[in-house]
Amino acid sequence: MAKKTTEQSDWKAKVERAERKQRLANLKDSAGKKKKISTKSIASRIVTIVIVVALLLVAAVWAIARFGILQRHLPAITITNSELPGASMKMSPADLNVEFGNLTMQVQLGYAFTDEAQDVLDRSSTGGERTVRDDLTDMLLEQMKTTYAMVLAMNNDDTFVLSEEKQTELDETIDSFEKDLARGAQEQGVGAGVILNSYFGPGVSSSRYMNFVRQSLLLQEYNQHLADTTEVSAAEIEEYKAENAAVLKNYDYSYYMFRLPEIEDGEEDRTDAEYDAAMLALAEDANAALELYRSGEKEFAEAMAEYEEDESRVETLLENPDSVNLKLQGDRLSATYKDWLIDEEREAGDTTVVESEGSVIALAFHSAELEEYNVYSVRHILIDNSALGDDATGDDLDERLEARAKEILAEFEAGEKTEDAFAELASKYSSDMGSVENGGLYEDVPYGMMVSAFQDWSLDDARKAGDTGIVKSSHGQHIMYFVGLGESKSIDKRVETTLMTKKITDWSESLVEGAEIEVHDLGIGFVGRTSFFQSLFAGAPEPAETPTTED
Repeated sequence: MAKKTTEQSDWKAKVERAERKQRLANLKDSAGKKKKISTKSIASRIVTIVIVVALLLVAAVWAIARFGILQRHLPAITITNSELPGASMKMSPADLNVEFGNLTMQVQLGYAFTDEAQDVLDRSSTGGERTVRDDLTDMLLEQMKTTYAMVLAMNNDDTFVLSEEKQTELDETIDSFEKDLARGAQEQGVGAGVILNSYFGPGVSSSRYMNFVRQSLLLQEYNQHLADTTEVSAAEIEEYKAENAAVLKNYDYSYYMFRLPEIEDGEEDRTDAEYDAAMLALAEDANAALELYRSGEKEFAEAMAEYEEDESRVETLLENPDSVNLKLQGDRLSATYKDWLIDEEREAGDTTVVESEGSVIALAFHSAELEEYNVYSVRHILIDNSALGDDATGDDLDERLEARAKEILAEFEAGEKTEDAFAELASKYSSDMGSVENGGLYEDVPYGMMVSAFQDWSLDDARKAGDTGIVKSSHGQHIMYFVGLGESKSIDKRVETTLMTKKITDWSESLVEGAEIEVHDLGIGFVGRTSFFQSLFAGAPEPAETPTTED
C-alpha cells in the first residue's frame, strides 16, 4: 500500500514539472530568448474594455431615461413660507409633472406628454425664444403658490389628525380610485404605467400619483378642520351686526324690468337719439305702472302687466303674480338698485324707477329687517328629472315627479316613521348630491340659505319635530322631514359663518403672500418634457419680458 502511494506522488510531481517547463517555453521565442510583450494585445484589451464600459453607460442612460429615475429623485423646486418659519417642501420633476399634466388639460392642450402635445409645447409663444412650455411652467409655479401654501401649512399643523373613521374612508377612496385607473388601462389593453406616462410623463408611477390624490383629499379634510376649529366670539358677532346692519337685513320688495324690444334681423341699430327716446318712453311706462300700483287699484304684478307690451310677459305676470315679489338679504341685492333699497330713510310704500342698459326697473319697497328665526335642521329627499330616467319628458312631468314623491313618502309612512328610516330612504332615492351621503340632512340652516318653498315649510309656525310633507321648488319635488329648531339665532349663525370664512380667507391670503419658490435649474428642465437630453440641458425658462409703458 505504501509503495503504491509513493508511485502516485512521483507521478504527480513529474506532471507538475512538465507543466512548469511548458509555461517557461511559451515565454521564449524560437531562439530561446524571452518574448517581448505585444502592444497589439494590450490595445485590443483596452478597446474591449472601453466598448464594454460604453455599452454599460448606454444601458444605464437608457434605464435612467426609460424609468424616469432623475424625474423622481432630482429636486425641481423648494417651497418655503415666511409665515411658517422652518417649514419647507421639496418637489421633484415627477411631482410637478402631475400638476403640469393637469394644467395642460385645463387649458385644453390635451395630454402633455404625447408627441402631439410636445410639438405644441415646443412652439414659440411670443415669436422669441420663450416657448408655450415656458409660459405654462411660469403659470404653474404661480398657481402652486396658492395650493401648496396650504399644503405646507397642513403638513406642519399638529392639530390636524384624521379620525380612524376618516382615515379608513380616505384609504377606501384611494383604493377605489387606483382600481378604476387599473381597470381603465386594462380596457385600453395597456398597463396603468402607460396611461400615467402619457398623462404625466416618465417617473410618475401609480403609487406616486395616488400620493397626489391622497394629498388632494387630505386638503379637503384640512379645509373642514379649519372651519371646525376657527373660533368667533360673541363680541365679534355683535360688533359685526352693528357695523353691517344694512347688508344683513332681509329686504322685502317688488321688482319688474321693462325691456326695449329686440332689434329684428335686417333692421338697423338704433341711433343714439332713437335709443334715448325709446328709454324715455320705457321710463314713462314704468312710472305710470307704479302710479297705478300706488293708487291701490292694482296689485304690483297687475299694474306692471297694464303697461307691458310683450304679450308673453303679460301672461307670465298674470299667471305668476308672486314672481315679482322678492325677499333677499342685503349682500345679495343687485348693485343696480342696492343703494336705493338699503337707504336708512327708506319707508314702506316707497317706489322708484331705475335705468339699466336697455331697460328700466320698477321697484316698490315693503320692509327691511333682521330675521328673528332660529336656525333649523331638516332632512329631505329631492326628486328631480333624473329620478324618471329616460322617461323625464312630457307636459305632465311635474305631475309624475309629484306622484313619485308621494310614492316614496307613502313608503316611509308604511314603515317605522323614524328619522333614521327617513335617512335610509334619502340615501336610496335622493338626487341631491350635497346631502345624499348623510341621509339628506341639512343641519343648523340659517334664514335665506334655502329656496323659499323649502324655507317657508321649515319655518312654518306650526312646524314640529317629525313632521313630513312635500314641497315643490325650481329644483324639483322635496320630500321633507323636520328635525327641529336649533338654539342659535339665524342672524348670529350667518354672521359667525361670515366672520369664520373671513378669518380663514385672510389667513390663506397671508400664506400665499408669504410663499416662496426656489427653482433648481437641473430639475426644472425635466418639467413638461419627454426628451431626456433636452431636459438634461434645458435649465430654467428665461424670465418673461415685463411690458414697459412709455410716458
